[in-house]
Amino acid sequence: MRPRTAQTSGVLLALVAAGVLHLLSRATGAVWVALLSAAVLGLLPAALLLRPRLDGVRVRRHVHGAPVAGTATATELVVRNAGRRPSPPLVVQDEMPGHAPVRVAVPALAPGAEVAVPLARAALARTSGPAGAARLTARSPLGLVRSAGVLALPGE
Repeated sequence: MRPRTAQTSGVLLALVAAGVLHLLSRATGAVWVALLSAAVLGLLPAALLLRPRLDGVRVRRHVHGAPVAGTATATELVVRNAGRRPSPPLVVQDEMPGHAPVRVAVPALAPGAEVAVPLARAALARTSGPAGAARLTARSPLGLVRSAGVLALPGE
């Protein structure tokens, strides 16, 4: 999975805030406002360099029993960090055909660690297998940059 990085409105907001603070510092001659402007502007490269990495994140889904339309299907979502670095806190949206999509918040995982999340999903239609996709989303520590990716989950 090659995650894509999307700059959110936080980047634009930081640029505007740095510009406004710079104009205020020039108009008032206040050095502390100029320093604050430089600090806000310095957040942008830091946020881009420290963007969340999703390279080592793996997702598996286990379905317990056959799905029947109109009932809850017991599933288990297993998120594993197979990378060398700790993973960021994630939001995983599991999209299984014939079932309502589910969003799950996963805490930061150490290298090699995994977490299993039991789910009861509403079956909307009977399907042949648990194929589908898992959409991963993580934000930078400052909230200015978002990384997202899609993992294909094979059917059984």
